[in-house]
Amino acid sequence: MMVLKGSLRTGIRWNALPRQLGASSTVYDRFQEWVEQGFFRALH
Repeated sequence: MMVLKGSLRTGIRWNALPRQLGASSTVYDRFQEWVEQGFFRALH
């Protein structure tokens, strides 16, 4: 969670994320699902 939250503030290339999170395309797809569901709006 902290990686994603920090990425929202500072930006990061998807392929620069730690491999433990999975393939960059999978991480991006999951992130987009969360955005569409309003997950990050709920954090503010």
